[in-house]
Amino acid sequence: MTNIQRAFCVFLSLIFLCVVAALTGDFFKHGEIYRQLPLYCFLEKKALQEETGRDRETEMLLKEKNEEHLGEEVEAENRKEQEALLMAEVEEAEKKEEKQKKEVQKSEEKSADSTENKKDTGVENKEPEIQYCFSSHGYAPPCLPL
Repeated sequence: MTNIQRAFCVFLSLIFLCVVAALTGDFFKHGEIYRQLPLYCFLEKKALQEETGRDRETEMLLKEKNEEHLGEEVEAENRKEQEALLMAEVEEAEKKEEKQKKEVQKSEEKSADSTENKKDTGVENKEPEIQYCFSSHGYAPPCLPL
């Protein structure tokens, strides 16, 4: 080997050592270097799945059952809300009927009072008579009493 080749090898060795010193975290992970291999990643994921006792098929079945259960709960809530709305409508209708009954009773009481007044006084309550004014145009609007 010539002196130029030796100097070049020494120079390359120094560059390699500088790169290794700068990137120590990537090269020396203390046992984690295998995690970069695809086979190791696959086996690690499989081991984690076996630890939890679930695989993809089981997870899919669980998701389907959860969807069914949640669907049933939503339907039950919707039924309850519809029942509550119907009950509220029934209550409103009953309140309206009660108001109408009270109004009918009040009007009956008033008519009974007016008949009693007729009997007591002997004079009937007369409604004001509307007088028509005649004009030369043939139109007869109601006139106000003087």
